[in-house]
Amino acid sequence: MITGSKLHHGSGKMFDPAFQKTFTEAIHKENDIRMKWNLKYGHRYRAASGVKWDEDPESSDEEGDIICLFDSQPEKSMPSKEERAWPASTTTDTRTVPRVEQPPAAMKPVGKESKQLLYHGISHDGEGRALYLNHRYKKTPMERFHFPIVSSWEYGWDYGQNESFYCPKHGWF
Repeated sequence: MITGSKLHHGSGKMFDPAFQKTFTEAIHKENDIRMKWNLKYGHRYRAASGVKWDEDPESSDEEGDIICLFDSQPEKSMPSKEERAWPASTTTDTRTVPRVEQPPAAMKPVGKESKQLLYHGISHDGEGRALYLNHRYKKTPMERFHFPIVSSWEYGWDYGQNESFYCPKHGWF
């Protein structure tokens, strides 16, 4: 609620210069009191000091033996250089690259007639690669791929394959 030029309910109180000056003076007063107290009584509490921590956590003031709750494992040592070495090759060096089987291709192989379109003419004239791509585009995904690649294809995959239309002999459709 605004009354005249003053703000009420603390909404703009922080921006009031008189409030800022009062707040700053309160902070300085608290610091002065804290310093005076430390000068007068601080020496008593410095001598008493706080909590003392054990320098050696292994030393114990408690009575009795330390109880081990788990079996200690034997110390493992680093294997020697000979033990870490790769085993010697027992096969003869044949200089051949091993064949790796390729995973089956997702796309079905292209027919010879489609491949031949690639090598006749140039794309700029609508032949060559452009004609090949148009020819491939006319085929459905079921004709080009072994299985659906993306999930959106699953909705239309094999669409129309299992449809059997029939018309009733007598009556309306």
